Amino acid sequence: MSYLTTAHESVLCIHGTFAASESDHGRGWWQRGSVFWQRFAGKLPRGTGMLEDSETLFHWSGANTERDREQAAANLLAELQRRDAAARPYHLIGHSHGGSLIWAALRMACRRGVVLKGLRSWSTVGTPFLNKKSLKMLRWSSALRCVAGLLLAGPCVYLAAHLGRSIAAQPLAAYTSLQACGSLCLFVACLYVTLCMLSMVATPLLESWQIRQDEQLDRKAMELYGDRWMGLWSPDDEAINGLRATLDLPLSFVGRYAPREQVFASDRLHALGRPHQWLLGLFYNGVMQPVLNRIVTAQVIKTLQGNNRPGGKIVAVHPWPTENILGRPYPQLPGWLCERLVQRADQGARNMAPKLRQLLASSPLTATARLTESVSGSELVHTSYFDDEDVVSLLALHIAWATDNRSYLGQVNERWPQGVIWFSRFKASLGVRVSTAPQRGMTWEAETQRERDRRPAEVLSMYAEIEDLVRDEPVHDQPVRRKVA
Repeated sequence: MSYLTTAHESVLCIHGTFAASESDHGRGWWQRGSVFWQRFAGKLPRGTGMLEDSETLFHWSGANTERDREQAAANLLAELQRRDAAARPYHLIGHSHGGSLIWAALRMACRRGVVLKGLRSWSTVGTPFLNKKSLKMLRWSSALRCVAGLLLAGPCVYLAAHLGRSIAAQPLAAYTSLQACGSLCLFVACLYVTLCMLSMVATPLLESWQIRQDEQLDRKAMELYGDRWMGLWSPDDEAINGLRATLDLPLSFVGRYAPREQVFASDRLHALGRPHQWLLGLFYNGVMQPVLNRIVTAQVIKTLQGNNRPGGKIVAVHPWPTENILGRPYPQLPGWLCERLVQRADQGARNMAPKLRQLLASSPLTATARLTESVSGSELVHTSYFDDEDVVSLLALHIAWATDNRSYLGQVNERWPQGVIWFSRFKASLGVRVSTAPQRGMTWEAETQRERDRRPAEVLSMYAEIEDLVRDEPVHDQPVRRKVA
């Protein structure tokens, strides 16, 4: 089945957390009729386009939970496989956790042994990739669950065995219909409770093992699809920085116990119980409070991170899916563009101030609904990427490169060389030359292996055209005369 003769390559847009909508039309960047949809459609190179009106956009719940994201990734992979079966190439753009969905779908494809032949490019915008690590198979919480599960399952196993022996020892004719039905139901109930208790013990162990296996998929997914990736992010992205801050929250959610000061008249009566209050406080503060605070804090952090997967812990948050296999840093958006995003967000926040003052003076029952209607998204860097013309141009440039549209690249290089320089730098970090689109039928794994076998000087020689273009070249708003080979 050939992908080279297909005239139209579609762009699939994947929204992020809390951005779900049942309608295909709206003001969301990923919806038909939005400002970004119309602007981006006009920038796409020939042969590519947004989804046609007869096609349904990709929807998912947008909930901030790992379970919802995994389910959405499975649905996305199924959609990509349908497009592969119909020989319909595609490009993916994901914002926020929409990019996490794309990455999860790619890893899922590697786990299932599926090769996405129709994937031309995938871009992530402001995506906080959650780096999960498997918890230790043997830890105090697992031991506690095992002990509790075995203690609860033990009596059920004993009762089920005793019932089984009793039923087998007597002939069936000795039982009335009611006795036989009751004994059988009790036997099945004991087995059911036993299996439930054992599953409670095995669940975190199984998930720990699965996460440990998934860690090996990061490298494989990057080797297969990494050359087709482009990540756009600002160091001032609130979502990325906020999730990163949850890794080390200096907060205490369970307070320490201390006898109350005698302020009210009734407080004098409590003074009689000071001896046992002192003993209780000593035990609570020394033993119970640290344990409870650790449990509650861990649960609050997991809720903020949307990490409801047992057996795993988020240890890092990065705007890239995995560390660079070639050992090179991934470049963030150029400084002049990041500064403009911050300025736009600051202006949006200033415009929001009068509305916020009016909302605070209104009824608290309607303030939340009115606040949701008043927020435009321009108040944050995280939600205003798609309002910037240069971000839209970079996304279109990536698709033009993936389709090997040399004339498009040449035109962009003439009018916007600083953007091409940044794009060249990003692709160079992946070991890819901008002047050469991905070769059909070749995986990045073989190319990466050849790169590892070469000395650094030979690698620089191979990518001389890119290194000459981006080395010591400032990326700013001044005209740049160099062009891509």
